[in-house]
Amino acid sequence: MESLIRWVSWRCALLVHAPSFHQRRGTVDPAYIGPRHRTHCYLIQCAGLAVGERTPLKPKLWMLHLWYSNPMKSPRSLAQRKADALAKLMARQAELWVASASPSGGAHLVPLSFAWDGEHLIIATEVTAITTHNIASARRARLALGGTRDVVMIDAILVRQIDLAEAPTIIAERYAAQADWDPRSEGGDYVYSVLRPERIQVWREVNEMAGRTVMQGGAWLV
Repeated sequence: MESLIRWVSWRCALLVHAPSFHQRRGTVDPAYIGPRHRTHCYLIQCAGLAVGERTPLKPKLWMLHLWYSNPMKSPRSLAQRKADALAKLMARQAELWVASASPSGGAHLVPLSFAWDGEHLIIATEVTAITTHNIASARRARLALGGTRDVVMIDAILVRQIDLAEAPTIIAERYAAQADWDPRSEGGDYVYSVLRPERIQVWREVNEMAGRTVMQGGAWLV
């Protein structure tokens, strides 16, 4: 099935881009790069070509070479996806995207440092921050780690928010150790939001969309 997907994708790329390739004799032309030619731009990046540089092969052979030299990775098992997700959650000095919404439906997205205690994600935000108010109101947030081709998507619910002065030492120390930043030393008004994952999905490319859920209802599926 994977071979069929790769063959169809390659043929579609040839049908869309081959005429323009031949017209330009395999040369990367700046005028050719536009929103309609994202596949072409991606191939240019894969080949490491500069604008105006000639391709090393005939157009169709060049596309075929690039396709097979950058193959789609085989789908990971559920256990491997869980392990990869945990590795990202335990990484030091890492950041995640935090998406929240106001009561009126206004969306808000910010990157934040975090800590993972084995069951909960901990983030620190200023008392007056939009994220703080949104999470307190909705009692939930959506979090994302990794790039667009190596995604860990987390739907989490708020367990509690704790003012900096009242936070248990274990939470403050864990956050400072993993985030490599201690809000206690900032002197501002911060709160810790403790979030429990309800659903976690892990995928890289289209062949991993099926079976991407590794946690459901707060329980690991493997």
